Amino acid sequence: MIDLTSLTQARDALRKREFSAAELAEACIAAAERARPRKCAAGS
Repeated sequence: MIDLTSLTQARDALRKREFSAAELAEACIAAAERARPRKCAAGS
């Protein structure tokens, strides 16, 4: 898993080809999805 705590670290790791830009984007999307509150369909 890519550590997204620091953009500078992510940039440096990307430059060193420790992961691809696509992998970084997927990790960012996954982190955003985990942080987004879920809406409950019950009671709508």
